[in-house]
Amino acid sequence: MMVGLPMPTNTQPEISGDPVFATLAATGDRWTLLILREVYWGAHRFSQIRRNLGIARTPLSERLSRLVDAGLLERVQYRRNPVRLEYRLAERGLELFPVIVALFRFGERWTPDRSPMEMRHRDCGGAVVIDVRCADCGATVDAKTTDYLH
Repeated sequence: MMVGLPMPTNTQPEISGDPVFATLAATGDRWTLLILREVYWGAHRFSQIRRNLGIARTPLSERLSRLVDAGLLERVQYRRNPVRLEYRLAERGLELFPVIVALFRFGERWTPDRSPMEMRHRDCGGAVVIDVRCADCGATVDAKTTDYLH
């Protein structure tokens, strides 16, 4: 039974319970976030993810196992003989979608020689954007209008 994201051991108590720190412990290397991106975009099989990213077998296998252990992905059998598995987003993985969108939009804005890739809403074709709002009043918030309480 999975209970939470793995918390890295750290001697600094102010970051050991930090949600950003815990999330980075589960997703914090470049391959892990790119693997998640591939699964969001429809690559579910080991061979597809490996081909799309150009990653070696061992690091891909290790990271997929970590993502499954962290509850971000699930292994799903799609063939019995021989046994073949694919990777699907678990509930936790689905909740990371806004993070991937934010990284995509940031890179789109600040990468001078970016690819012509787009992110569009399947139903209407509109651009997918990040909209951070206050849960109480609905106002748009940013780093300048947010207090961080300990």
